[in-house]
Amino acid sequence: MTETDKTAASQKIAASKTICPYESGMVGGRPRIESRTNLAGRVVAVLTSKRDKRGLKLIHPYTRCIRKHEVHEFLLTDEIEALPGSTVNRVAAIAFIEFTEGGVIMENDMVSIAGKEIGRIAGFDESHFPNHMNILLKGPERKTGLEHGIEGGDSVEFIQG
Repeated sequence: MTETDKTAASQKIAASKTICPYESGMVGGRPRIESRTNLAGRVVAVLTSKRDKRGLKLIHPYTRCIRKHEVHEFLLTDEIEALPGSTVNRVAAIAFIEFTEGGVIMENDMVSIAGKEIGRIAGFDESHFPNHMNILLKGPERKTGLEHGIEGGDSVEFIQG
């Protein structure tokens, strides 16, 4: 391959990369969504680990689209300043949750499991994607799913924030 071909190939690759409007600053802050449906889910696995130096890198977008039957991991932090685009270290693993309804979830939505408020969505981490996404909640107490008394099969509700 000639230098001209290499340059053309590099330019084609660079041109094909899209710009994240949140990360680039094109869109600032939390988006406004006029109306959306409520999501629902069920616990498929209760988790028990805690980490003090997890290094979760929350992506910049404030929303994620979720398909019916997707399974994602839910984590909880007591780092109240956690927001999309930030890095979070102190986490407790809550559960893997299967979504029984698809839709859109958003930063600040409240997550309730078996009728108990667990925390509000702080953001999303894609370190295990495409296997699953980490959905980070924030709340006053960094407790695991086991410490919350969560059990497999418990219902999960998402209350729009």
